[in-house]
Amino acid sequence: MSRSLRVERGDTLMGMLVKAGIKRQEAHDAITALSKVYSPRKLRPGQEIRLRLAASGAAGPDRRLLALSLQPNVERDLRVLRTGAGGFAAE
Repeated sequence: MSRSLRVERGDTLMGMLVKAGIKRQEAHDAITALSKVYSPRKLRPGQEIRLRLAASGAAGPDRRLLALSLQPNVERDLRVLRTGAGGFAAE
């Protein structure tokens, strides 16, 4: 299942992910991985963040994050992917 989020004025990445149904710890782990290659504080209003979520329990409040991607500028495309060990890695 894919979902797109649009950054609004005053949004934080943590707040956006939690509001999208991602567990707080999972969101934290993904943001920590992203922070190694890009500061989430640089997100700007209007920027799009694409999420790929596990299809299980679509009606449930918590969704498992598989991947997060964003394009901070035309020259850079960032992805955070779930690893086989259950953590996240950014590229």
